[in-house]
Amino acid sequence: MGEIRKNKLLINTARVVFISWIIVVTVLSFVSFSRSDDNNNLLFSSSRAEVHAVAYFIGAVLCFYSFRLEGIGFVLLAGIGVFIFGVIFEVVQLWIPYRTFNPMDIVANGAGAGLFIILWLVFLPAKVRIRPTHKKPI
Repeated sequence: MGEIRKNKLLINTARVVFISWIIVVTVLSFVSFSRSDDNNNLLFSSSRAEVHAVAYFIGAVLCFYSFRLEGIGFVLLAGIGVFIFGVIFEVVQLWIPYRTFNPMDIVANGAGAGLFIILWLVFLPAKVRIRPTHKKPI
């Protein structure tokens, strides 16, 4: 995993995809896709918990790989940061007339970001999780 995090092309690609993810989530959060005669559109339904969880898991992964930072602290920062991003968007929907606030969306966003944190902390190699201390040779 250490070599992956040092690959500039991969990091730049992850940054572009992460910025695209932010744009897509923003559009999906604030634009109404349902028509009055089509209220059963499952893809864009705001109450699909699994869609929220998967989207925010992917967002946390992209955030993590978009930067050269490593360690437990950055895993937590990536997961919590993406979760807070989702909470802000969900709360803003309180003031958008054609959108509805759903606290279960926040729970689903947290589940996706939390799953990222748990998986990365469990499966991340120890050399990436814990930064080695470099001692000067004597």
